[in-house]
Formats: sequence, C-alpha cells, structure tokens
Amino acid sequence: MGRMLDTPYAAGVTEAFLEVPREARRAFPIPVRALHADATGLHVHEQYEGLGEEVAAIRADTGGIPLLFAPGDGNQKEARAREVDVEEEGLRRRVARAEGEAEKALGRLLSRRFACEADARRALEEAGGKLPYHRLVYLGVQEERRRGRVGRPRKGEAPLSLGYRLLARLEVDEGKLERARRGLGRFLLATDVLDREALPAGEVLGRYKDQGRTVERGFRFLKDPLFFTGSAFLERPERVMALGMVMALALLVYALGEWALRRGLAETGSSLPDQKGRPTQRPTLRWVFGLFLWVRLVELEGRPRVLNLTPHHETAARLLGAQRYYLLE
Repeated sequence: MGRMLDTPYAAGVTEAFLEVPREARRAFPIPVRALHADATGLHVHEQYEGLGEEVAAIRADTGGIPLLFAPGDGNQKEARAREVDVEEEGLRRRVARAEGEAEKALGRLLSRRFACEADARRALEEAGGKLPYHRLVYLGVQEERRRGRVGRPRKGEAPLSLGYRLLARLEVDEGKLERARRGLGRFLLATDVLDREALPAGEVLGRYKDQGRTVERGFRFLKDPLFFTGSAFLERPERVMALGMVMALALLVYALGEWALRRGLAETGSSLPDQKGRPTQRPTLRWVFGLFLWVRLVELEGRPRVLNLTPHHETAARLLGAQRYYLLE
C-alpha cells in the first residue's frame, strides 16, 4: 500500500484532490452558498519527521462536501476580523418588536377618557410597568367638556360631563435596557467579512452552528476507527499525506451520495424509515447502508434474484442510480 501512495503524493495531494470536486460540481448541481474552512489533528502511533499534525479542509455548506484538502502545520496567519456579539443583536431585534406593541398600548391609553387626572396617571403607570424595554412619559391631561346640545354654550351653562384625555409619549427606558443587557449571555464569533450588511450577525451565528453537521461531522468520518489509519505505519510522511487525501476522497463520495439521496427524497416526496421506523427525508448514508445489510443476491434455477428487497430499498437504490445492481431495470 505504501508504494501505491507514492504516486498521488508525487502528483501533489492538494492539486490532485482539487480535480475531483471540480468534476463533481460539473456532474451534480451542488448549490454552494458558503464555505467552511477548518483543521483537525490526526494521530499516528509512529513518529514521522517533518509531518504536520493537522489536516485542513474546506467544505461546502451543502452537505459538508469537501472541496479542498491540504495537510498543514496549524500555524496559519491570522486574518483581520470583527467580533460579532450575537446576543446584543438579538436584544436589538426584541426591542424593535416590543416598540410596536408599546405604541399600540399608548394608542389605547390616548383614546380613553378618564374621570380625573389621577385616574389617567394611574393607568399610564400601570401600562408603562408592563413594558419590557420602554416607558410612557406623562405630559399632562387635556380637559374635555361635554354638553347636552350642539353649538355655543350659554352664559353660565354647566357641562353635562367633564373628562380628561391623556397626553404622553413613548421612549426607550435605558434602565430597563441596561438590566436586560446585564442578563445577556455572550456568544462571540469572529469573521473576516467586515461588511455588516453583507454578512449580518444572525447569519454568522447560523453558519457557525451549521459546522456541527458539515465540518465536524466530516472530521468524525475521517477519524473513524474503521479507517485503521492510526495503526498503519507507512515509513514516510509523504505516504501519510497521500493516505489523508484518499480518506478525503472517501468523504467526498460519501457526502455527495448523501446529498444526492436527500435531494431526491425531497424532490419526489419520498421518505425512508429512520432508526425508530418513522419516515424521514434526511437519513445519513451510513444508516441507509445498514438498511441493505440483509439484502442478498442469489442465483436460483440459473437466474439471479435479489432477496429481502422492500419498497424503501427500491426507493434508495433508484435515487442513488443503483437500480441495475438490484435488478430493478
């Protein structure tokens, strides 16, 4: 195996790898909205002089499909970045939403007619106390007299009723806002995209959390014990780098197959059973492989037959373009 790995290393592990995702994107309409770049450490039992302990990868946000592989030493130059306080951004959105509700509350108060000024002030205080980020500022009351007839009142004529209309305005309560800020957690992220309009804080957080199902899941795939890479001694670090490229190619095929299967299920409205037997349109390819564990190809009376094939097996095989291998054509 070691001598076989000399050839891909001589071709350049990064350069050779780049050709595969380039061709894959021509064959499959993979939408790429963002790229995730990260690195992970690979452990080997033997010492390899000159071998970096990290593998860097860039993956598409769609399905975590790797688009670049490169061995590295982890000493990459830091990029200029801005910090994003996502909690503060969320607080600003909540204040904006609360302002609309506060304006409605103020409108209801201004439309009411009170029997006295004290009643008006009491209602204003009660309504203001319920606002999470704003306060209602008292500006006074306007006297409102009602008479029994239309027209100019006669001299000495007393009004039938006397009421008061409230005068007030709405403003942000800095005290409430400061207490809300003190209760915030902090989720600080850094990005080298300095344009806040091009990349809002909420999108930064979404992209960051998306790494859990793209970047990190791909690294777990590369470190799976089934690869047995930690126990292989390949004599030269160049061969270890080439083996890393082969592992990244395996991840590319796996991620591409999973993306194609999920896309097909969504487009056709089909589903496969999950671990609890419930229908899902987002199965992992590893789980789908397990579904085929008891499917057997046998020869009966001189003819090949596939045993234990169920409708969900047929669905998966057709969507992956493997129907001919299960005699479905």
